[in-house]
Amino acid sequence: MTQSNDTHHIVAIEAVHCPIPTFNLPRPYTMDKYDWTAQSELADRIKDVTVILTTTIRLSAEVLYPSISPKLKLIVIMASSTDCVDRPACKARGTTICNCPGTNVDSVSEHVIGSYFATRRTETEWKTNGSLRPRLRMSDGKPPLLCPQETLGILGYGYLGQRVETLARALGMRVIVSDHKGVIPRSGRVYFETFLKRSTVSDLLSEFMDIIAW
Repeated sequence: MTQSNDTHHIVAIEAVHCPIPTFNLPRPYTMDKYDWTAQSELADRIKDVTVILTTTIRLSAEVLYPSISPKLKLIVIMASSTDCVDRPACKARGTTICNCPGTNVDSVSEHVIGSYFATRRTETEWKTNGSLRPRLRMSDGKPPLLCPQETLGILGYGYLGQRVETLARALGMRVIVSDHKGVIPRSGRVYFETFLKRSTVSDLLSEFMDIIAW
């Protein structure tokens, strides 16, 4: 798409998740929207853009080469994490990354609690195999802990961690919040080692970058 130097060209490569708004920008812009973009389609769709809107689609160093997307200035991630974007590649070429802290806190925190019950009560195995009695047991043969017997340890106390804490306390769980490993804990938090020892269930609520490799 041909554009003047005064016009931004925005592409939403993953518009399936939520409506893309009309922007009030100081400069004119054009926009293309795609519900989903496969990796094989990325290069063609971003070749003329100055701004990319994405949520989870991986933007690797290969597709961020200046030869692939020479005009790219900004990547907006409609999520709290920036894991889907190769940050060193953006830094090297001077492309800014913006995320949306606190996005989907309610839905993700409820998913955390739902996953807790599914795991603690072995819901999937029970649903698949039918019999309840031999499967609703922990590894020591005892029945699963009830919510008031649980100590939920939270590592990562941002918007999501705080919301999970609220839901867990409403269910009657005790909640402890870990500070960073190797530091004296701040008020309201515990040592990392205490978090490991006392938690009967733990939630890692942090970005994957440098923790889980792609």
